[in-house]
Amino acid sequence: MQTKLLLLIACCFCIINTASARIGETFDELVSRFGKPTWETKDYEQPAYDFRKGDYSVHVNLLDGRSANEEYWVSPGLNRSMSQADVDLILSANSQNSQWKTVDSLDLFDRTLRKRQAAWEEGDYDPMGSPKSFTNAWSLEGRDIIAYQVQNPVSKQLRLAITTKKWDTYTTTLVKAARENALKESGL
Repeated sequence: MQTKLLLLIACCFCIINTASARIGETFDELVSRFGKPTWETKDYEQPAYDFRKGDYSVHVNLLDGRSANEEYWVSPGLNRSMSQADVDLILSANSQNSQWKTVDSLDLFDRTLRKRQAAWEEGDYDPMGSPKSFTNAWSLEGRDIIAYQVQNPVSKQLRLAITTKKWDTYTTTLVKAARENALKESGL
């Protein structure tokens, strides 16, 4: 009986573990892990893909040919939300042999995502929510990688995002340049 239980737990871990992309993976590595993307687009002028594996949907942004931002959620149509066990396994899969350290989500927002606050305050839509919707946040020790869990204000579904400082800097620069161009064109 105990052997069957251990086997069941191991199988569950493998299913969830294979649904976790690894920050820094190439497109080919992502396809090997997930299969063919269910959707392809460009976010911030860079390739972006949606994948579905098991109970999970994953949105991946590439920068310089590698995964730089990943968002995870339980696929639509399932009657469940992301559990703490799901979050723990996804974070573990993305630990890169380092430890995740829990940080205050508002402190993390202030330090790392502060430049996006202006966009939220001006009403620009951010699908990951606003600082008020942050529920948990982590920093990967010794790496420029953060993770944060937010609740979608419309669906109330929890999402987990893992992002690199490189992606955050890149997107913040583009948003700032677009805003400056819009001001110049408007004559203000």
